[in-house]
Amino acid sequence: MKAGKKHISVLQRNGTSQSQRFPESLDPEQLKIDGRTEADLIDYALEFAEQLNFYTLDNLADGDWRPFFEQLKAAPLEALDGQLSPQAGLFLSFLRLFKKQQDQLNGLTKKHLDLFFRDILKIKPKQAEGDQVHLLFELSRKLPPAKIATGSLFKAGKDSDGLELSYQLNEDIIVNHATVESIRSVLVDTANNQLVHKGEAANTADGVEAKLPEENPKWPAFGKRNFAPADLGFAFASPVLWLQEGTRKIVVTLFLRGDESLEIPDDALNNSLKVWLSGEEEWLGPYFTTPSQKEVSGRYQLRFELQLPETEKPVSFFNSSVLTGDFQTVFPVMKVVPDTASFSYLNAFLQGAVLEDVRIEVDVKGIENFDLKNDQGKLDASKAFFPFGAEPVRGASFEVGCEEAFTKKLNSFSLEVDWLDVPSTNMRTHYGSSYGGNQAGLNYYISSNQFKALLSYRNKRDQPTRKTVDLFYSSNNQAQATYDVDNTAFIGRIVPLMPAVLLTGMTENRMLGLAQQKYRLLPGNKRLGRKSIIRDLRVEAPDKGYVSLELLDDFFHRQYRQKYVKATVEHQSGSDLFLPKEPYSPKIKKLRLSYKAVASQANLKEDSESAFLQRDIEFFQLGAFGQREVHAYLQRQTAWTANDETTLLADYSQQGELLVGVKNWAAGQTLQLLIQVAEGSANPEKDKEPVQWSLLMNDAWCPLTTEHLLADGTNGLLRSGIVKVNRPEAKATESVWMPAGLVWLRASVQANPDAVCQLIGVHAQAGIASVVSPQKHPAHLKQPLAAETISKLQRPNPAIKRVMQPYASFGGRAVEADTAYYTRVSERLQHKNRAINLWDYERLVLQEFPDLNQVKCLNHSCPSKNLAPGHVHLIVVPNLQNKNAVNRLQPRVSKDLLDQILNFVGRLSSAFVKLHVSNPFYEEVQLEFEVSFLRDYEFGYYQKELNRELVEFLSPWSIGKQTEFSFGGRIEKSVLLKFVETRHYVDFVSHFKMYHEGGTDQESAVASSPKAILVSHREHLIHRYTRNN
Repeated sequence: MKAGKKHISVLQRNGTSQSQRFPESLDPEQLKIDGRTEADLIDYALEFAEQLNFYTLDNLADGDWRPFFEQLKAAPLEALDGQLSPQAGLFLSFLRLFKKQQDQLNGLTKKHLDLFFRDILKIKPKQAEGDQVHLLFELSRKLPPAKIATGSLFKAGKDSDGLELSYQLNEDIIVNHATVESIRSVLVDTANNQLVHKGEAANTADGVEAKLPEENPKWPAFGKRNFAPADLGFAFASPVLWLQEGTRKIVVTLFLRGDESLEIPDDALNNSLKVWLSGEEEWLGPYFTTPSQKEVSGRYQLRFELQLPETEKPVSFFNSSVLTGDFQTVFPVMKVVPDTASFSYLNAFLQGAVLEDVRIEVDVKGIENFDLKNDQGKLDASKAFFPFGAEPVRGASFEVGCEEAFTKKLNSFSLEVDWLDVPSTNMRTHYGSSYGGNQAGLNYYISSNQFKALLSYRNKRDQPTRKTVDLFYSSNNQAQATYDVDNTAFIGRIVPLMPAVLLTGMTENRMLGLAQQKYRLLPGNKRLGRKSIIRDLRVEAPDKGYVSLELLDDFFHRQYRQKYVKATVEHQSGSDLFLPKEPYSPKIKKLRLSYKAVASQANLKEDSESAFLQRDIEFFQLGAFGQREVHAYLQRQTAWTANDETTLLADYSQQGELLVGVKNWAAGQTLQLLIQVAEGSANPEKDKEPVQWSLLMNDAWCPLTTEHLLADGTNGLLRSGIVKVNRPEAKATESVWMPAGLVWLRASVQANPDAVCQLIGVHAQAGIASVVSPQKHPAHLKQPLAAETISKLQRPNPAIKRVMQPYASFGGRAVEADTAYYTRVSERLQHKNRAINLWDYERLVLQEFPDLNQVKCLNHSCPSKNLAPGHVHLIVVPNLQNKNAVNRLQPRVSKDLLDQILNFVGRLSSAFVKLHVSNPFYEEVQLEFEVSFLRDYEFGYYQKELNRELVEFLSPWSIGKQTEFSFGGRIEKSVLLKFVETRHYVDFVSHFKMYHEGGTDQESAVASSPKAILVSHREHLIHRYTRNN
């Protein structure tokens, strides 16, 4: 015999099921002292009556007593209906009285058993345990929170015996006005490269509004993969993005740092970003752009640009009353979202990347709307105008104001002038000798560059700066001129856009404290931002900035008049008439401004207040349900974000999030939240994940410690229970990361979101009540109290408007039945509450966990190998009545229950034993064949019917049948072929194949180990028979 083979016989067994625990020898009914029935006694009387004869006077036998009893034998006793003869009725009455003596005599077996178990061993049957029920309370309007004390009674009608049924509250509850108004979810799809799905209404079929089926209204706690993907990304708000007109180019450069290389494959960058810009009435976009990347001095740069044509609408200041989103800014906003197709790649590389700096550059050409004025007053740029007046003189000025351009930090700007009615010849020819040479004392000739002006502006040091420029070109007929100020001479802004104001203090209904907020006011005292906060505040806006042109020479209008008068007078004296040419009056047909500006002061890493106020770029993270500004100064205001770095993308490292929005939950109040789960719906193959509870404060999730998370009765969302949370007293701002107006509570898991149960409901103001005197209501304990039975207190409380019982009661247990009692005690006598041999382990576990159907113990074995000295491996199969099972073909118990079993057995076994508890290994058997059905049997329907019957034949427990599982089983292909052929609708079968665990065709399917169970595949490959095959 090979080494190890001698142990296999110990492993090749099915273990013990609940139905096998009670031995027949313990049943008092199995061995009766007098086990004769009424029918047996009648038969006995008939046989005995044959021995009782009648005798004649001659002492001769003349018949017997049989006729007296034949009536009882001839017809069923229940059919005689009182038509018995007197002697038969008398005998039947005797039998009925005799049965009482029989019962007393037969009861000696049970009495002897009870004497030993109950009186000598002193082991008592388990007493009844009362059921419990979750109750919800609603406080009357306008009343302060009210207390319902422990022991308060609630009416529950009458039980089946007609007795009044009452429940009493287990512990005090203070009922307040908090209610659950919104339930949302976030699910990170790790199978699809971290794509984030959001549920606007998690308790719906599609995450939005589709209703759940009434017969099974459960829903995943963290959403589904068919929910809509979330538009995660980032955004910038900056004055430099105020782009009203012209051709506009925007270039954004992100300076990033990561723990690892951030280089992204080039094919993942093609049109990978979607960009929106804030418009006057709607978001402009989306515009698709392809970012570029490079590494400079150890810093990773991601750069993208955007081109807006002249026809595109203006990019305007953000207005929350018109545009979606609640950006806490008044500056123009640029939203950037990775395209869904590319998000997986970008997210994988950029998740966790730290944003160190941002630079936004704009290049605008062709602005035509200005604020114009000269020495005579304001000018209208929509039509031709005289910039220096109709008869310009030396020193005449023309001022150009452009709030869009001159409020920005400019690298350069240029004014392009299209002059109207410029002489068709050059200026020297136009003016000719009339104004030059030696005439009129002038010793120079007029030329195009004769006419100059001083271009005045303020430089980056806010100092007046002047530059001499030519008003006209000396060629091309002088039709146009451009006045440039490049970055060698100018880097600065003409005038600030608006002052920054830092506000703290009270508002109507909330306090601004730890997180101070910044508000900006546009010129003209136009108030934007949160109107409820900005009241009666006035900030004097600075004057608009202008660029001015000041003439250095006139255009000879005064000389013209003098020469004209002189020529006229001389002509009257007889001289030839020689009139001077009329001078040119500069008139602008069209004025255009082009400029380049930059914003580069995000100051993201500086946590001072001054750095926060002086920044010219505001950075926002875009989340599944909102957005939030991120800055080191804001993070420093709260302890739970003080050490956080500014990452480009919001942190969605939690794979699943359940978000509960609570209304009217005041600081300092305790919320008792009932979470009803579909118990048993957790994926048993996944490891149990700890659930982290957090509260949204100042747009960041604050983990709740035991100081505020007072109780979690759900055991990490694995069973129905009450979560008790006390809201911290800390001051907090109104949320923009989640919808405003609610207090948001989050339950999240790092991984395995399906390792928790699916949910049925989430309710506020919940308490637990237990039935009063359960021993008086044995009939009630056999079934739960129906939902909506309890609706009021026994003694009304005026502060409580309503009492609700949304779900049936749970946890009740009647007095232990005799069969269960005898089984428990007899097993206790054998294992002595110690786990030593296989028998002990299996029965101890089945007794402690009645929801298990079968347990198999493998000694000297572990999950990875059959022979492992010192190890004990328990394989457990759940009760098959679990309607919420994830996979009914392969029933498994939850990780939570496996842990409970391990802890229980660990207390009863040797300290030297290494215990393992697991689910069975299931191995699928799949059939593939061609079949022809009899005439009049539709293939489409009966194909599904045959598949269903095959599944039920191979896995009968899938339809709820209580059956014993066969570990290490074997299935012959011939048996399955015969089963298919004997279906009444099957004509014949061809090409019949059987696959075991997806392998090749097998004649027999044999389980690979004693831990394995053969089960049916969910879908067998059933094809229509075709003659060609």
